[in-house]
Amino acid sequence: EEYNVRDPNANYRKIVTPDTIAYTTVMQAYSKSDSADSAEKALGLLSELIHSEHAALQADALAFATVINAYSKLADKKKSAKARFEAAERAEEIWWLLVEELEKNNSQAPTGGKNDHGHPLAGDIGPFNAALNAWARSFTADSPHRAEELLY
Repeated sequence: EEYNVRDPNANYRKIVTPDTIAYTTVMQAYSKSDSADSAEKALGLLSELIHSEHAALQADALAFATVINAYSKLADKKKSAKARFEAAERAEEIWWLLVEELEKNNSQAPTGGKNDHGHPLAGDIGPFNAALNAWARSFTADSPHRAEELLY
């Protein structure tokens, strides 16, 4: 039997279909890589999750935290203060992307309220702490102030 591209649910046990866990595992591999473009590749996978309409592919808090950590590690590796600052700034941008996704989800809730219980992005402090850590690891003059701004 052939793989049904129109209805992935019909392919159960026919072929392995990547899910959020598989994507996040690959993002973790990129975050541990010494490759210069590994953080960008992890971000590309996160973007695929964010824009996917498939039920098995939803960006969750761990996926966001993993990509933020990739940029945090990048900030730690860079020699120039400018490059460390840029990596930490990118990590913070991904944090704000998560916030936007939560707000978008809350605005689309059928009740119109702020019901985020059960949402894969809600209630996890990991991505926030990862963004703070990126500033801490960037070792620039503005790092403490940028980290403190995230508190408010």
